[in-house]
Amino acid sequence: RTLGAKWQSLAACVRVVALLARMFGHVEPQGVVQPMYVSVVVTCPGSRIGKVIGPGGSGLRHLWRLARVRAHVPREALENGDREIQLTGTPEQVQQAQHIMVQMMSQPSLAPVTAPGGMMGMGGRPLAPHPVSAAPVGSARLLLESIRVGHLVGKAGAGLRDIRKESGAHFELARGEWFGGRLLTIRPPVAKQLRCLDLLCRKLGSGPEPASLRSPDGTSCPVHLRVLLPSEAVGSVVGKSGAGLKALREAGIALELPREEAAQGWRLLSLSGPSHAVCAATSAVLSKLAESSVSMMAPLPPPAA
Repeated sequence: RTLGAKWQSLAACVRVVALLARMFGHVEPQGVVQPMYVSVVVTCPGSRIGKVIGPGGSGLRHLWRLARVRAHVPREALENGDREIQLTGTPEQVQQAQHIMVQMMSQPSLAPVTAPGGMMGMGGRPLAPHPVSAAPVGSARLLLESIRVGHLVGKAGAGLRDIRKESGAHFELARGEWFGGRLLTIRPPVAKQLRCLDLLCRKLGSGPEPASLRSPDGTSCPVHLRVLLPSEAVGSVVGKSGAGLKALREAGIALELPREEAAQGWRLLSLSGPSHAVCAATSAVLSKLAESSVSMMAPLPPPAA
């Protein structure tokens, strides 16, 4: 109730500022009214600030894309744990951003916090917390089939140790489940990510499945991987008129990319097929993500003058 009352009071103040801006907007000699920009500082509960910022700042970019508002979040928290968010734009843009922020804070997070009684994921399985957004920029995030993880990990973790040693990559395998799979986060650089992926697919392709499920030559099992894509980078993977996805399918795999976000700022790309084909397609996706990571982290441009 207190949070709702604060937002209502802020909305009333923004409407007053908007009226004043229309009344006293700057007028050029030619008679063209230039918009008046304002900066409004709002507070957000510390427990919800991550939903506003989003993974890698995707939430703040989302605000800019929809409302054309520049948002700045100081690192220091207030004494009561709340965080301040400075919104800069026209009064109408700031008001629109306020409504978007309320929606963002009410959405479930990709890394949910277990509530009393436990939060349940797909298939009724419990979700465990994991710092998804804490990984460095350029990290690859894969969802592995839970039933295959035991074969991948090996006895006393020997399988993962071998992959880590041969690839030189740093990665973490989450203990809990997300969307019916186990989250594997592989840190950059991309060369080590691709080497790690190659070893991973080889291991998954040598699983203990029956002969009926193996490839015609009997050497490998089908592999199913899901890649978490930052929503901002999906276009680089899809390509112009879907050319990127078409090229992936031509590698001999089945893929699926739902239009809906799996969680705020994230889309899920599913790839299935022979291990070598899935490895090649996933490598192409990770390379595209690496190319786009620099532009994705560019600072937000200021409002147009």
